Amino acid sequence: MRPLLHLTLAVATLGTSLGLGVDWTAAQRGATYALRFHRPLTVGTRRRIESDGEKHQTVERRVGRRWEAVETEDRVVSMRAVERVLTVTAGGTALRSELTIESFSVRLGDVTSTPIAAGAVLTLERATAPGGDPVWLSGTTPVAPEIVASLETVTSGSASDSAEDAILAADRPRRVGERWSIAEALAEADLATKTGVHADLRGEVRLVALRTVDALPCAMVTSTISGQVSQMPDLPPGATLANATMTVTFSGALPTDPAASIAPTAEHGLVMEATVTVPGAPNTAPQTIRVRVRQSGRTHATLLP
Repeated sequence: MRPLLHLTLAVATLGTSLGLGVDWTAAQRGATYALRFHRPLTVGTRRRIESDGEKHQTVERRVGRRWEAVETEDRVVSMRAVERVLTVTAGGTALRSELTIESFSVRLGDVTSTPIAAGAVLTLERATAPGGDPVWLSGTTPVAPEIVASLETVTSGSASDSAEDAILAADRPRRVGERWSIAEALAEADLATKTGVHADLRGEVRLVALRTVDALPCAMVTSTISGQVSQMPDLPPGATLANATMTVTFSGALPTDPAASIAPTAEHGLVMEATVTVPGAPNTAPQTIRVRVRQSGRTHATLLP
């Protein structure tokens, strides 16, 4: 079911603002503003990241008329770190980064732990191939898979150059309160190329307000994208996708200065459900499996000298 989780890749850096700062004047609100979602980074960029994320997933098997729980995951992660960008893609997406951990905590169910000590330095090599896995190292030692699962809850492991500006139709200046549709065909093609997931997508973007966040004049933008998934890779042999739906929400504080290299606040969410029919053993009926996923994340980034 891992490919389902990749549905948020194109929007992982966006989200609901933390509501910081103050509104601008009425005259400024009446103007139009060019929106820029993707913010190219350069080698050597340093930023302090405060990131919190949650993942709640259940896998159930249909038994007669009821659903029986097979697997449950409840993961809550909090990370404070300083990131230094070591390499970037041609489009300015961070490819390789060094993260100095200030704090890192994980809650799995009712158990809380701190699997990464303050002061630890990790290296992240983000994946460039569609559906690829990032590489996390502590020195030259690979980070344990269970810790990587928590890191991926609060960081993006993909270095695919973003198509956000085109998908979210940032093709002309917008006014506060204006709503517009996403470029649906482009969003569907981008999702299929990057993840192998095919879906019928619909979505709307809105410029909600103008605020100053961390001393940066920003446009506060929100969006909701919903879809009916028709095809996904890596299903078990012989399995068929009976039904799958997803909704991605996000909003963020987008600096109105096109030269600003980071969006200071972001929050994103994903709600997803998929039902799969899996062939049974010889002379047994097929099994029906249902997967439910709910993810959310919030990030506050501060540019450092």
